[in-house]
Amino acid sequence: MFVTHPPKNHFVGISVPEKNLVKAKQSAVNDVIRQIMVSMGAEYDYSSSQHGYGNPKSPKTAFHDHLNIKANWFLKEVEKNVVQLSCNDDSTSGHICFVLVYYPDTFMEEAKRVGRGANLVSVVENIEKDELNLRISEVNNVAVTLTGGRITVSRKNRLASVISYYLWKVPDIKKKGYDLVVNPIRICGTSSDLKITVNGLKEYFSDFLPWVDVSIQGVLKGIDELGRPVESKIFSF
Repeated sequence: MFVTHPPKNHFVGISVPEKNLVKAKQSAVNDVIRQIMVSMGAEYDYSSSQHGYGNPKSPKTAFHDHLNIKANWFLKEVEKNVVQLSCNDDSTSGHICFVLVYYPDTFMEEAKRVGRGANLVSVVENIEKDELNLRISEVNNVAVTLTGGRITVSRKNRLASVISYYLWKVPDIKKKGYDLVVNPIRICGTSSDLKITVNGLKEYFSDFLPWVDVSIQGVLKGIDELGRPVESKIFSF
């Protein structure tokens, strides 16, 4: 039986006794997930408990286990690689399930890669008229598709107090927000230039005054290859 003699590159999971068959199957899969995560050196939260119930002279025992992992994609990845499942029905304690999952080292390396998540660096290279030029880099080798974002442009007038005192009142700093519309662009383990048209981005008069400092803060948004949301802060030049 595969429980005692599992094939190479396979993991065997054994559930706790469960009255519910679906829960028993999930418990067996969770057992495999724990083993794989230990092999990968990953962290997870697991708890288990049991309690007695029924007639004190012939009590019955109920088992409960709970595995908490943030990566739902990993759970789905393990579930789709189940190659064999066997369940026994014990009238006293409930269902006990045994599961065989194919998960070789190559799968673990892939899980480690996507588990790290994407790491994006977005830098403003320059502004030409109403065009924002960014340099985007992804350094974790996890594919990301960028779809949009938002920036805030700040213009700080270093002579505002002097001008306000002698001439007319002007604000120390002005801020204006812009939504970014991005034609979907995919990046993975490389760098790419991105040009975004932003109407009204350049204020030609004030932006050329030597005492006005212009800075840009913002974020780009998208999804990675597993459909997880990704954000990247935009660093101004």
